[in-house]
Amino acid sequence: MEAAIRNVGVKGLFDYNISQLAAYTDDIVIINGSQSSMIRHTTTLQMEAAKYVLMVNASKTKYLNSTRNPRPLQDVTIGDDTIEGVSSFKYLGPILSNRNKVGVEVNARIMAGNRCFYSLSKLFRSKYLSAKSKLSIYKTIIRPVTTYGYEAWSLSSAQSVWAGETRRR
Repeated sequence: MEAAIRNVGVKGLFDYNISQLAAYTDDIVIINGSQSSMIRHTTTLQMEAAKYVLMVNASKTKYLNSTRNPRPLQDVTIGDDTIEGVSSFKYLGPILSNRNKVGVEVNARIMAGNRCFYSLSKLFRSKYLSAKSKLSIYKTIIRPVTTYGYEAWSLSSAQSVWAGETRRR
């Protein structure tokens, strides 16, 4: 997979003319400044992967158009495959959306933290565990689930107050 990715020809930092490719195991993201460039790099990736008897699973492949000007969702055809256009998807944990709204991710993290808390509610109600043990469970299990990726969130001032952040003066 690494050799196929290296042969795609995506190099350099992202700007309006250059593409970027990020890969983690078998999950690949291709970021492009235009749809035609995305189609070209995806086609190249498919051809390079085929050289190593690998194939891109079109049913798991998604296309997200992130722009300031909202556009209707549309599917993209690359070769014989139709790539579904989506307004958001989950990639390696965080939710990416076409409008780059961090509130969607914040809400998803809060819901994940709530699910985690309620799945452990028997432990929190147990009289056999000390308060120190319960606090340790909270700090090592629930808080990381809720705050995963929060360092990268760009919150508005209203969202910062809502998320419990305070400004230092």
